[in-house]
Amino acid sequence: MVKGSSITMDNRAVILLAIAAGILGVCAGWQTVILYQQRRQVRELTARLESASNTARLDLQAKCAKQAREFLSQFDNRDVVETRNHYNAGLNKCFVETRTVSFAFGSRSESKVLTDAFEGKDYGSYIFVAKPHEADWQVSPAECKVTLPSGEETTCHSSDEFDALIKQYMQ
Repeated sequence: MVKGSSITMDNRAVILLAIAAGILGVCAGWQTVILYQQRRQVRELTARLESASNTARLDLQAKCAKQAREFLSQFDNRDVVETRNHYNAGLNKCFVETRTVSFAFGSRSESKVLTDAFEGKDYGSYIFVAKPHEADWQVSPAECKVTLPSGEETTCHSSDEFDALIKQYMQ
């Protein structure tokens, strides 16, 4: 120890530790500020991305609706009873479902078709012809099939089953 010096080795260590703690505190404060700014930037970028995504989705839905109208214009409007279209973002496809009901020669027939509005490819078809003197539930459809997103074609046995199978395309 040096004479006249009131700072001991222990005191020096405490002072150095205090300085180091101060420096670490300042660094931690800056890191907190930087982290806050980065989080704010991430929130802003996420909001912009969601807005752009929503705008693109709405644009695709509008294009799908327009294409569905063009697709449906090829049919005789007297036959088409109900139509609906949907842009499926997951599959990046525009689907149109048409449902027709006809009455001819004393019997009723019903058909439903699910089609890609741009490609014209059918993904499902349901045809039912009622038989005189039999309840609808006693008559099997003349055709009921749906191509699944996997590419596998499956057979269905009722209107409700057809609707359940095509639901994955129309949501």
